[in-house]
Amino acid sequence: FVTVTMQLWSSSNFSTWNSFLQLYPEALKYACSLKKTVAGRETLKAIDNWVWSDLTSELQQQHYCTLPQLVKLTEWKMTRGIWRPRNKQLVSSNAASLVESTSKEAFLLITEDVNNLKKAIGMLNKLSGVGPATSSALLACYCPEKVAFMSDEALKCTSLPLTYTLKNYLAFNDKITEKLQEIGGKLTVNDLQQALWSSFQCEKGNITRKEEEENESIQINKKRARTTETEKPPTKRRRTKK
Repeated sequence: FVTVTMQLWSSSNFSTWNSFLQLYPEALKYACSLKKTVAGRETLKAIDNWVWSDLTSELQQQHYCTLPQLVKLTEWKMTRGIWRPRNKQLVSSNAASLVESTSKEAFLLITEDVNNLKKAIGMLNKLSGVGPATSSALLACYCPEKVAFMSDEALKCTSLPLTYTLKNYLAFNDKITEKLQEIGGKLTVNDLQQALWSSFQCEKGNITRKEEEENESIQINKKRARTTETEKPPTKRRRTKK
């Protein structure tokens, strides 16, 4: 697995985690560049921004999810990973009223107590085409301080198997929560997930953190200074008359 991402996971330094979180837009830009078509690149950028901005705001105001929102969230997840037309069909087949009532109850459960996460995920999983990963994405938008999206990149860091079961997801969210307690600072559990995803893309795209660029610049300047010093001709001593 990618070295930078594993190094980040082993770190408890707030600044390091925050710097990769701030690089998320650049990481997304790189992920978009991997798409084969211009339409694919533009779609990923637009839908990712929608999920972590518009959808998050809408859900927190509504306190439930609509069917169109759930379908679009499913499209986002597949756009970042593997596109499965059948999965979208299944999600679209849910009754709009059922999606709203189920998500409303799940949101209420997670708001009351994070220990209700298992019950909230299980409730959302009763919707057609919705598994633990999609449920985690929905809850991470609504309650990012308690719930992290189950991304492949973050899951691999925790040394858990790459399986999308409820049991595995709960173990994953526990590990992310524990790491947040180590780090401290004003981050959420989903911020950590995003930082891990960002670091993975940064490694592949050779995107460096500002601190790394500054350190590299300092080292180069020091090297130049040493080289200039050694290249100076020796100072001739002036002979004094006796």
